[in-house]
Amino acid sequence: MNGAFETEASAQVREVRLPMARSFSHAGAVRRRSESVVFALSGHGVTGYGECAPRVYVTGESSGDVVVGLTRWWRDHGSEVTRLLATDALEHELLDWLHTTLTGHGANEVCALELAFTDWAEQAGRSARPALPEPSCAAFVPVQDGSGRWSVPETVAGTASVVKIKTVSDLAGTLERVRAARDLVRGDVVVDANNAWQGDAAVAAAAACHDAGATWLEEPAPARDYRTLRRIRAAGVKVLLDESVTTADDLRRAVAAEALDAVNIRIAKCGGPRRALRIARTAADQGVGRYYGVQVAEVGTLIPAGRRTALADADPMAVEAGQSDLFFAPDQLWTAACPTDRTTAHLHGPTDGRLNGRHGHDR
Repeated sequence: MNGAFETEASAQVREVRLPMARSFSHAGAVRRRSESVVFALSGHGVTGYGECAPRVYVTGESSGDVVVGLTRWWRDHGSEVTRLLATDALEHELLDWLHTTLTGHGANEVCALELAFTDWAEQAGRSARPALPEPSCAAFVPVQDGSGRWSVPETVAGTASVVKIKTVSDLAGTLERVRAARDLVRGDVVVDANNAWQGDAAVAAAAACHDAGATWLEEPAPARDYRTLRRIRAAGVKVLLDESVTTADDLRRAVAAEALDAVNIRIAKCGGPRRALRIARTAADQGVGRYYGVQVAEVGTLIPAGRRTALADADPMAVEAGQSDLFFAPDQLWTAACPTDRTTAHLHGPTDGRLNGRHGHDR
């Protein structure tokens, strides 16, 4: 669905569904195309692009829900946006105002709007954002997907300090993968179950993976099943939570329930960079590790925004790079390229530090 709105400042909402050059699978889904929503904010000769990637099984939001929500937001607030963009308001002032309007809006709607305003402000010269720490690069986590493909050559994965492997449908096959990864990798092995196991079976599967060489289990039980997660940790297995933590309150509840050792921070599910950074600060204060993940098949400003968020953390547990460079051609993306070196497993932040959404994108 596309929507255009006629005011001095204008906006468009677009669903972006691009076929992927290779699929990506895990226990919960097989993805063969992107599923992003882009909010394009235009005014004074500048267009800022904000992206989100709704997944019903993560935040309860569908792409259709987000399109409706963003359309409603613009109809309610578009005239005020026109007034604000005509002033000299800086990025932080625009974002402060934006967040006062977002009560009742889902995480992905908030994320798309925040990134669109940020991108607009940066391109319009309204940002005083500090530069990324130098060097603005980091080692990233090689990932083995559900079909057994690594995101880097196996020889490179073998040198990584952290790798992630996705489970397969049967536990025996998953354990075989874990043993193979342990034979290959000198560092930590994260097994991502994507909430596929339940109750006693989850506890047993997590313990078996640990015995086979896994260091961490990511979402080894249904989301927010704190009792099962606590039992898994009591067996000596470290737990990384993703779908179970989409807000700072989620994190506080998980900490109180003694249900995690680290949290996976992805800005789409967290409601944009501001809320993601709040979760990261809360995690650091509580002694919880920070793992910076990505949404599969990001196509736009989620890519540099996620990297900026991760690279701002001086002591992350690990950082993912995503595979947009493997899934899509550069001219398909709604943002400037963020270099990913798969020969060394290192990612880089935005080349000029900005989100740098593309002007006049016609997709």
